[in-house]
Formats: sequence, structure tokens, C-alpha cells
Amino acid sequence: MAATNVQYETNQGPVDLRRRWIRLGLAVGLVAFTWLVVLPRLADAPPVKRHIQTMKAAGIDPSAMYYTELEPHLFLQPQK
Repeated sequence: MAATNVQYETNQGPVDLRRRWIRLGLAVGLVAFTWLVVLPRLADAPPVKRHIQTMKAAGIDPSAMYYTELEPHLFLQPQK
């Protein structure tokens, strides 16, 4: 298979460069908002809080395990 040279037309003017910085800033801002606002609020939701307490009570460090190592009772069970 022959390698193809695909050339993209780029405009490296000040407007294009500013747009790229703005897009990068928005992406970083979105990640920061998710990490610093959404995830902490999600951790306060009752089902998540119960799961976190169960893990702490069992002495489990969730950052050091794989899903295959989890006990089945730690997964959410369908409510009847």
C-alpha cells in the first residue's frame, strides 16, 4: 500500500492561532469543571456515597484493583 501525502490547507494567521488557543482553553476548562465540580457532587449522591462507604468499610483501595477483582455484592443490584 503506497503512502499518500495528504496536505491540509492551514492558515497560521493570528485569528486561527487565537481560535486554537480558545478551543484549548475551553477543553481544559471543561475537564477542570468536570473534575472539580461535577465529580465531587456526584460523590455526594446517596447511591455513590453508600458505595464509597462500603468500599472504605471493607478496607478496599479502589485505585489499586481491577473490575475482575471486585466482589459481586459491591455492584449495584436491581431494586425489586
